[in-house]
Amino acid sequence: MESIFGRHPFGNKDKEACVIKGDLIKPYIAPENDPFYSDINHLYLSTDRITVGIFSLPPGASYNPPDIHSGDEAYFILEGELTVQNPVSGQVECIKKGESMLVPAFAYHRGFNFGAGMMRTLFIIAPDVVPKNFTPEDFSGGKDAKYKSTPIFPFEQASDLPSFQPNATMQNLGGWPVDGEDARKGPLAFYKIPEDKKLAVIHGTDNPMLMKFLVSNDVFHICEIFLPSGGTRSRASEIDSHKGDSLVFVLESGMTVFLPDTRTTFEAFPGEAVFIPENVTYHILNHGASTLHALLIAAPEL
Repeated sequence: MESIFGRHPFGNKDKEACVIKGDLIKPYIAPENDPFYSDINHLYLSTDRITVGIFSLPPGASYNPPDIHSGDEAYFILEGELTVQNPVSGQVECIKKGESMLVPAFAYHRGFNFGAGMMRTLFIIAPDVVPKNFTPEDFSGGKDAKYKSTPIFPFEQASDLPSFQPNATMQNLGGWPVDGEDARKGPLAFYKIPEDKKLAVIHGTDNPMLMKFLVSNDVFHICEIFLPSGGTRSRASEIDSHKGDSLVFVLESGMTVFLPDTRTTFEAFPGEAVFIPENVTYHILNHGASTLHALLIAAPEL
């Protein structure tokens, strides 16, 4: 898999707008050298700026060894509940469907499914996936910070960690839920984003669309978008573009993406996504009978 990280689904070709579905969604297991403790992954996008995919765990499963990335990672739970442990500090967070979590670069993490059904989560990593000259197997001796054990590096004070800003507004974009550089300083911690911690923003005046930001820092921006249906005309977002690679992943209803400069139209449905290259302008349209719910991801800038 390391051979395609950074260039999927384009290979050696230039990036171009496209719908990612069917055979373009690449399955793989991780870790590949230990199938007994692996999870199943489906890779949607991996460029020099961002990697996006889905990983799944059946009931009672976990993955091992603990994972680590040279970039920030965010989760958005699609189904079930994921329990994430930092085996170094002992921090554990449980995140349910519709919730999210930020894992700063180089923070160890291991996922468990203690629920009765499947767990599926969208994962987003930016800018890099794998640290150079390092593998997760380098984790020291399996000394997990578990019940009645001593954490390897305990948090001495909660005040050591960045905190969410109260009464956040769109002015907090770029530093949500916390400043990216501060989050990457020790001690490394997870930042859970439940529904009441999502940063809501309205996009557009004549054609308003609700955006709920999960993460917005110096390496990536991730938000839910809600575009209603109905009215006397099709509902469309105001025109937008991003200073980086972007992906729109459909959660509910159907989505149309229109590129006005080339008059190109793409259509995607739940579980599919549309890739939009840097500085390409686009509209998101809802031609369906229910509210379009999707996840917009852009890296490194909005």
